[in-house]
Amino acid sequence: MGLTSDEENDNYLTDGEASGSTGAPTAKRKKTGGRKKSVAHLSMKLKEEFPFIEPVPTDKNRAQCRLCPLSKDGTRPSFRCERTDIIRHQETAKHKSVAKTITKGSTSVMTSFLSGKKDPLEEQIKYAEVKIGAYVAAHNEAFLKLDHLTEVLKDIFPDSKIAQGITLKRTKGKGIVINVLGKEHQEVLTAKLKKYKFSILTDISTDISSVKNSCVLVMFYDEEGASAQRIFDLLKGTFDRQQVPWTNVIGYAADGASVMMGCNNSVATRLKDLCPGIRVSRCICHSLHLCASEACKQLPRSAEDLARNIYNFLHNSSKRQAQFAEFQTFLHLDVLQMLHPSQTRWLSLAAVVDRILKQWDALRLYFDAKWLEERLETAERIHTMLNDKFTKMYYLFLDWMLPKVTGLNEYFQSSRPVLPFVHEKMTETFREILTCFMRRDYVCMTPTHNIQPMDTSKWLPLGDIIYFGVGVAEVLDLPEVRADTARVKDFKTRARQFMATLCSEMQRRYDFNDPVLQRASSLAPATALSQRAREATPSLRTLALLLPRIVDKTDKKKLQDLDDQWRAIPFAAEKLPTEVRECKDAGVFWHQMLAANLYYFSQCVGPQGNDEEGESDDST
Repeated sequence: MGLTSDEENDNYLTDGEASGSTGAPTAKRKKTGGRKKSVAHLSMKLKEEFPFIEPVPTDKNRAQCRLCPLSKDGTRPSFRCERTDIIRHQETAKHKSVAKTITKGSTSVMTSFLSGKKDPLEEQIKYAEVKIGAYVAAHNEAFLKLDHLTEVLKDIFPDSKIAQGITLKRTKGKGIVINVLGKEHQEVLTAKLKKYKFSILTDISTDISSVKNSCVLVMFYDEEGASAQRIFDLLKGTFDRQQVPWTNVIGYAADGASVMMGCNNSVATRLKDLCPGIRVSRCICHSLHLCASEACKQLPRSAEDLARNIYNFLHNSSKRQAQFAEFQTFLHLDVLQMLHPSQTRWLSLAAVVDRILKQWDALRLYFDAKWLEERLETAERIHTMLNDKFTKMYYLFLDWMLPKVTGLNEYFQSSRPVLPFVHEKMTETFREILTCFMRRDYVCMTPTHNIQPMDTSKWLPLGDIIYFGVGVAEVLDLPEVRADTARVKDFKTRARQFMATLCSEMQRRYDFNDPVLQRASSLAPATALSQRAREATPSLRTLALLLPRIVDKTDKKKLQDLDDQWRAIPFAAEKLPTEVRECKDAGVFWHQMLAANLYYFSQCVGPQGNDEEGESDDST
């Protein structure tokens, strides 16, 4: 640890130096049998060299060993704050024996630091100082702030003995971060490097204070990382600590990552072993995001680059933003900033596309002027694309197509339960997109799970019968666009491939033949109250057998009670208030059914996803 010269030398001053002597003659002192020795205090340099020492609470001129056991009078072995005295104690047989035992017990620096005093208040003060030091290190704050922070804390919390006892300035804070937190992490890292293979990255730098630093980084595989076993252990430990019984868990939903949903070694497989019969579902919201991501790869990269270039050109300059606002005001448009397309959230591209289309004319005029005035390469590239009809066609196509996916995503992220409507919504959107580029008779006559979106023999030809949206149709009617047949064909081919890929990914990531989701649609309030619907679903026994953790299939009485309650719902509807009978919110509706003593039926709760907005009970 680097210390300034005054920090290193302030504890080794002579009497003359300490009294501010300037070399002037002084009165002779009476001899007392020898020269008076200077009194030394425990310095940070000694603490760094001998981490086992600490100041004696009752005498700051002496130090004590916090490793050696307490004597009968409750004190530890003490000695002067001199290096020779400390070394003399370190070489004693008693100290060596204790140090050897602690080394074998693998006591960490953090444990040693926090257990140095037996006074509970002192321990709490130490803990507070370590937490403050960790905060400073984690947020890359300056140690200089500690000179003022502790005084502020004492002023804010005058009734707190812990706050009043904190004595943490920049020097001590730096020492805690380096010698306590740093050493603790170093011990953990060292233990892992002794176990795993690793690579080394190193560099040398000089900071603002002209102190040279040598940084060493290591890269290694950590078995305690985000592995399936570790995530499962954390998940299980959370419920076990709260004594929540696993017999009450009936469903699990997560994104499609292999560590979460893999078929061999994942959190899902471990939950299936722990909770046989648990309902496992991929989060539909994450799946739709991946579907849109794959589909967007079929379009030219230039469409996405245009959005990024516009944002980067304007975002980095306040002057350019002000100039662009003048064009927006001139065209009577809302003065809005351009949005940045996310690298990881492809569905955010819908909002970016909508914003660019609404500001298209202002953007075109602005970059026309920029290109003529400044002749910048970036401005010229953006100017060229904004004046290209085919680039605008791609944006118009995305502006029509992406909301179909984002609409589903927003619906499934609703704070209210939507499980009874999942299959219906997915099927409707899937078939709607299919009819835009495939033969309608094939789509309507084939079961949803048997449709092959990538079967080119069922695709519509590249003529006017393929539907790309009204905006695209208007641009295609322009004579100058129709004249460029090669680019028209390329656009239609890419747009059709976009829709085919989107449908193919939806079919791959969502099981349209899922028996639970198919039967869950009968739990929608309107269907549950309908007498006609009882002809299609007279019993819930089949659904109950698919979800054995809700009702045990061997418990015939509960199964019968469930069916009796299900069949009685249409008759009980006559006694319900009008607002309940007309309610479309499944959560509110089935809460009323619970109040009507339909207990077993209202317990049917299952996961619809793990990417919801707001609070949700995920109940049907």
